[in-house]
Amino acid sequence: MKLLSINLLAALSLLAGSFPLHAQTAPDRIWVGSGHQAAAYASAFAPGGALLASGSDDRTIKLWDTASGAQVNTLTGHADVIRTVAFSPDGATLASGSGDATIKLWRVSDGTLLRTLLGHTANVRSVAFSPDGATLASASQDNTIKLWSVADGTLLRTLVGHGNWVVSVAFSPDGSQLASGSYDRTIKLWRVSDGQLISSLSGHASYVFHVAFSPDGATVASASWDLTARLWRVSDGAQLRSFPCVNGVYTAEFSPDGSTLVTSDVSYNVWFWRVSDGSVIQKYLEVAATPSVVFSPDGSKVGYGRGDAAVVLANVVSKSGTPPPALNVLATTDKPSYVNRDTATILVSVTDGSQAVSGASVSASVTAPKGSSTTYTGVTGANGVAVFSYKVNSKLGVGTYKVDSSASKTGCNPGADPTSFNVTR
Repeated sequence: MKLLSINLLAALSLLAGSFPLHAQTAPDRIWVGSGHQAAAYASAFAPGGALLASGSDDRTIKLWDTASGAQVNTLTGHADVIRTVAFSPDGATLASGSGDATIKLWRVSDGTLLRTLLGHTANVRSVAFSPDGATLASASQDNTIKLWSVADGTLLRTLVGHGNWVVSVAFSPDGSQLASGSYDRTIKLWRVSDGQLISSLSGHASYVFHVAFSPDGATVASASWDLTARLWRVSDGAQLRSFPCVNGVYTAEFSPDGSTLVTSDVSYNVWFWRVSDGSVIQKYLEVAATPSVVFSPDGSKVGYGRGDAAVVLANVVSKSGTPPPALNVLATTDKPSYVNRDTATILVSVTDGSQAVSGASVSASVTAPKGSSTTYTGVTGANGVAVFSYKVNSKLGVGTYKVDSSASKTGCNPGADPTSFNVTR
């Protein structure tokens, strides 16, 4: 992906001076994954949120375990940059679009290449599955949109009408319409059943780089190099709201509940906006470009690749603008040392900094000197404490036994704490 030229960036920076600035907060990163060898600009969550896919300039796609940040698989086969990735609604298939002008379909479970779709004559910039998973839409720098049968790869139809590169496509939640964004500065709405153009939305002063439907299908969001993201009413094409950013805008995505819009811009800013009134909930500065920021299915996190080849999973602040509370974890044992056949009682206490947290999921792993490990899981009670019993076996080693504990709860940032005990004989 080519970023704006230095001259254009300078011009946009001057224009940005007319927009109000907002206080930055630090990115609340859960993990940062490394493994790509070049910029990672495409990203998508699997349904359920267990996997995050990233596509890169290094011509690979990586699948990441969102719980741990571990790489699950690397998919290879494209001959050029990966511009876009999308999971099917059932999570079984991943589609990717590339600068090699092809679309590939992959089996998620084992990374097998299922099919390569040929027909575009230029860079494929965006792919999207229909809500029923039967159709795949693709947008290309050949100025066209194509609709494909996922089952057999048949080209169903080609949509023609944009006067420049088409770089984004999105299906409406009911699958009846398709939105497209183009370098011709317009957003177009198409009827999927017959490919007819329904309407063309104009108003952006530069490239439209991204489009997305709201979860209720009533609104389309657009991101543009004209330093704005905008909301449009689908029924009549009226512009509802404009969100002023400080540079060209890469992406505009709705949260799953439709209340929040996330945007990212060329100056490495990630913005979270309240859809109802256009106010800024949060704004933070990343260390590199983040052209594809996507919400997790539960709306509590965002995932994205960066221009420095890293892949990030980060928490989203609450709609009030207050960061979620961090869990404070304290792990202790009832005694400092034990002998063979004793029972070590492990207590994991969880608070939010001021009061006990009940209902937190807790894990405690005991590692013996000879390397064997035993893991216990449980939930904190009303007193914020989870209790585990470990039966001491001196055959596993005499000396220090390490205990690694962690706790998590929806709406909170996870916490962890290590402790240890001794076995003397």
